[in-house]
Amino acid sequence: MDQQDGEFPSLETTQGESTRRRDVKRNQALNAGRGDSTRDYGGALATKPHRFLGILVGGIIGVALALMATLVVRRVWPAYVLAEPTKAYSLQMLAARLTVGALCMVGAAWVATRIASRPAR
Repeated sequence: MDQQDGEFPSLETTQGESTRRRDVKRNQALNAGRGDSTRDYGGALATKPHRFLGILVGGIIGVALALMATLVVRRVWPAYVLAEPTKAYSLQMLAARLTVGALCMVGAAWVATRIASRPAR
């Protein structure tokens, strides 16, 4: 393949075998102390059940927070209850819905991170 055609030569022709080995060893050394299996996609959840538990509990907490926040908004804002059946929300109502959703997502992510980052026992 020519560079004149807009294509670049393959990796084998631009780097020597020793350079590739050095790069692989450097990447392995950088990833060695992390303790996470970012490269092992198939076994990450099977070998670290607390990660799966974090995702599960975080999702449940996110839904629970959203339900509770919606109930509070309905309780304190009578116009919201009237606008809900037809989805005729005002700009303030839309901003409130967006804020509630964002806060619920932050809360769920925090819980999931706390559970998933626990060291295995």
